[in-house]
Amino acid sequence: MNWNTPDAPDQYAALVRSRAQVQAAICADRRRDALSLWRLRGALLAIVFAVIVLLVGLIDSPADHVGPDEMAHVRAGRQVVEVTR
Repeated sequence: MNWNTPDAPDQYAALVRSRAQVQAAICADRRRDALSLWRLRGALLAIVFAVIVLLVGLIDSPADHVGPDEMAHVRAGRQVVEVTR
């Protein structure tokens, strides 16, 4: 680029403008990447939370498989044990 021409200030202004546009585009890309990274982290956190909830839901307590009659016997047995102590 020849800076000794009469239109040199216009060329310089265009160059500065184009550099500013490139810099703005780079900043916008970085912001977009950061936002998508936060969205990805949020999605992964939601998946981990869902897996934990499912695993906790799969852990069964023995009382889940005992009917009401058996549960009454279990309660009565506990009472008998407590009385005999």
